[in-house]
Amino acid sequence: MPGGQRQGFNFPVRAQAGRQLQGVTGLLRQVVQLSGASTYAIYKVFIQHFESGGTFLDLDPSKVKSYFSEQFTKGKAVAADLKKDETASTAN
Repeated sequence: MPGGQRQGFNFPVRAQAGRQLQGVTGLLRQVVQLSGASTYAIYKVFIQHFESGGTFLDLDPSKVKSYFSEQFTKGKAVAADLKKDETASTAN
């Protein structure tokens, strides 16, 4: 290589790519957390519905909307706790 220059991206380009990758990683974490929270909420809604004698055919989404919202909020906390537990277990 002429002049001892290194081949590849220069530092500012690599730094910018690193920041963009961190942004994408953060976005993916949020998507995973929201997916977990929605799965948790749907599970809780159906458990409540089935325990009260309901079936797949008679679920009225408008009646369970507020309960779903409550469970979705709880599900976000559960997903965050699972992530903390996972991080702690991999650190040990």
